[in-house]
Amino acid sequence: MFDLIVIGGGAGGVASALRVSQLGGKVAVVEGRELGGVCINRGCVPTKFFAGAADLLHQTKHAERYGIESQEAHFDLAKLVEKKQTLVNEMRRGTEELLKTRGVEIVRGAGRLESQQHVHVNGRELTGRNFLVATGSLPSKPDIKGAEVQGVISSEDALDLQDLPKRMLILGGETVGLELASIFSRFGVAVTVVEKNPRILVNEDHETAQRLTLAMRRSGVAIEVGAEVASIRSENGTLFVTLVTGKGEKRIAVDRVVFSQRTPQIEGLNLPSLGIGTEGTWIKVNRQLRTVVPSVYAIGDVAGGGYSHVASAQGMVVADCVMGREGVWEDRFVPRGIYTRPEAASVGMTQSEAEQKGIEIVVGKIPYATNARAMTLGDTAGAVKIIAGARYREVLGVHIVGPHATELISEAALAVKVETVLEDFIQSIRLHPTLSESLGEAARDALGEALYVPKR
Repeated sequence: MFDLIVIGGGAGGVASALRVSQLGGKVAVVEGRELGGVCINRGCVPTKFFAGAADLLHQTKHAERYGIESQEAHFDLAKLVEKKQTLVNEMRRGTEELLKTRGVEIVRGAGRLESQQHVHVNGRELTGRNFLVATGSLPSKPDIKGAEVQGVISSEDALDLQDLPKRMLILGGETVGLELASIFSRFGVAVTVVEKNPRILVNEDHETAQRLTLAMRRSGVAIEVGAEVASIRSENGTLFVTLVTGKGEKRIAVDRVVFSQRTPQIEGLNLPSLGIGTEGTWIKVNRQLRTVVPSVYAIGDVAGGGYSHVASAQGMVVADCVMGREGVWEDRFVPRGIYTRPEAASVGMTQSEAEQKGIEIVVGKIPYATNARAMTLGDTAGAVKIIAGARYREVLGVHIVGPHATELISEAALAVKVETVLEDFIQSIRLHPTLSESLGEAARDALGEALYVPKR
């Protein structure tokens, strides 16, 4: 009997399996597709590889900033896709070898829960004390007239295109859509992002959305907010997209329409027969990530996650619970990242969340235009924003738009978790010149003591 049977070999499932094995448990991973899940095969890794190519192409085109003269770079999308797949295959093999060296049994096939102790996989019955549903999500085509026509593709399909379209429309102004917009724009594609809400990134701090919108528009990305796609029509290979906006209808001609919407992959798991319900499309879980059936857990996209690092952290919480250790999921300290150019990252409360909860706050903001390292990089768009409690000065939230924001946010995530106060942030000495100096300066600004900004 297995201590844990994981259904789904993505980031969360793999992390949980490795942790159970580390704690001395017997564990199996059931996977019907490729190990590594969406992140390695069709999401995080491919998009960051594409982003790296876009950065290099951009740097080559602007090399004269550093006195470097070079011929115009030739970009071949098909070769990039080929090299992306080589990387993906390598990482997938590495995941398989890692699981095997830790004694984790890999079972190929789609798993189906038959009882609180059994799962069926291709006619084989596995018995376990606990089960973890970590099956991730699938692309979900939007309910739009004409969405079935050729040229309307998912965000996953966009990473396998062999030729660059001249014009692309992306549905959704959230993480995935914005990352693709940033990448393809730097590849030379005329990109339009359509977001039905009044602004992009509706769950992030309003200033993050404002700064990123401004920066992306300046880079050539058209952003239509408060707009919805009414229909898509194909004519001689061109897609004519009709938008409904607050100013009336608007028609845009493009070569590809990309949707980023996804839905949890729970079909075929037989959850209803066990009495396991959902909240909307997500599996309902408690703070230990258990379903109503104590032996069945759920993490990641199927439980309302959405980030690979969230699924991995949740997987380790489940592993601790399974092996008799205390494990509780706490999402207040989860950092969020958007790999656009400039990058954006955040952790903790937004300003509006703190105000809605009636918390008295102080806010510090420092533009990257004052940061020496950002100047040397020629990348000064964005700012660091810190939100802290007015009484105790504890850091409640940090929001960064600018170069390497997704790396810098880790320091902020630790600060939020351990309830660091602004004075500690200020007294922590950082190397010069570094981007991280703006974190300390933003903390100073929250106390009215910023040094390297003009007197207000």
